[in-house]
Amino acid sequence: MATVYQVRHLGLRSTHALKVLSGDRARQDPDTQERFLREGRIQARLRHPNLVQVTDVVTAPSAGLVMDFVEGPTLARHCQEFGLLGQAGALEVFHQVLEAVGTAHRAGVIHRDLKPENIILGMDSRGRMQPKVADFGLAKDLGHEATQTGVVMGTPLYMSPEQIRSSKNVTVRSDIFSLGTILYELLTGRRCFHGQTNVEIMRRIQRGEFTPPEVAYPPIDRKLAAIVRRALEVEPEHRFASCEEFSATLEAASRAGTPRRSMEVPVVSVPAPAHGGAQQEEAPTLPPEPGRPEGLTSTFVRKSRVEQSLMSLVAVAGRFGLLGVLAGLLLVALLIVLAGLWTAGVSK
Repeated sequence: MATVYQVRHLGLRSTHALKVLSGDRARQDPDTQERFLREGRIQARLRHPNLVQVTDVVTAPSAGLVMDFVEGPTLARHCQEFGLLGQAGALEVFHQVLEAVGTAHRAGVIHRDLKPENIILGMDSRGRMQPKVADFGLAKDLGHEATQTGVVMGTPLYMSPEQIRSSKNVTVRSDIFSLGTILYELLTGRRCFHGQTNVEIMRRIQRGEFTPPEVAYPPIDRKLAAIVRRALEVEPEHRFASCEEFSATLEAASRAGTPRRSMEVPVVSVPAPAHGGAQQEEAPTLPPEPGRPEGLTSTFVRKSRVEQSLMSLVAVAGRFGLLGVLAGLLLVALLIVLAGLWTAGVSK
């Protein structure tokens, strides 16, 4: 386990994130320290705008990874507080995540712990939402494999069936499965697999038992629902072979009628599934991961709701232009004034 701190370089006056091991036992264990530094070496060689970059290490008083500081919430926290991103917003974020993970795959690295808690939503220089994939602590380096056969690593809610059996022999298609569970959440507002215990969750994953996206959230585009189902196939060979294929298939669906960008307003509530039954029971809408202290897997600075709203407004401005946003604000102000006049008239 590790903790991430916001730190400032006194000489350069720059802000960074510092990830350090938690607990005396972990800090004093040579094997744990080596795995931690291995995480840093993997992350340092991966360069992409949507990946958190490790820039340096410190060794005193214990090992620490110096990383890019990303100001923003995790994808999980954003969805908890503001609801769905909307179909266009979800796809815009997800395409960038696919590009980042694809970069890691081409470098011979499989993440093995992809989940909304490990994706941070920052902003790029043009004010657009820029997700960054973080936490390569469980990553598999195909050039230097250290995982023993039979060892299971990862977060049960997002693990592929083959990863549940053993984390040693996973391929890029295991990450594809995890990405499928993330896309499912982004489009439906519900977790794909759920249960009372981790054993129950993993059993459902291995059997492919989940509520179809179009049942969990009826407004979803049917082409997108089919793409999600393919990513969640139990057999790896039936999934997308790469992040590039996954992204290209989504692009084709967009060109066929699914909009990539629109001014969709995030919705806070999600309709319940249309049918009952064991597979159609209502799934939780992104609650915090049980037993996991906050701030352990991401560079996260909590913002107030006002700041988050302004952040979303800036994202819209970057996408549609400042004049469009100003026009929207003027329209909202006009509606508020009219509502006030109507209320005053009724009270008389």
